[in-house]
Amino acid sequence: ISLRISTPIWAIIYCMIFIAFGMMGYQNGLSGEHNFVAVLILTIILSGVVMLLMDLDRPAEGLFNVSHQAMIDLLAQMKP
Repeated sequence: ISLRISTPIWAIIYCMIFIAFGMMGYQNGLSGEHNFVAVLILTIILSGVVMLLMDLDRPAEGLFNVSHQAMIDLLAQMKP
């Protein structure tokens, strides 16, 4: 069993980010103002969320490594 995030979910996440940036660009175009700091902050936050999701999707790799010892211990307790 693979418990990884499926490709359609990743596609939806990337589409939502694309739409968010498109809406932000459209609003900047309508208002005539270009707030570089707000765009930079939103870019960093959304990139961080995607990177965190990617890292958590692979528990044995990346920045956050999750130990499987608790599951191994539970499995050992369940065996007769």
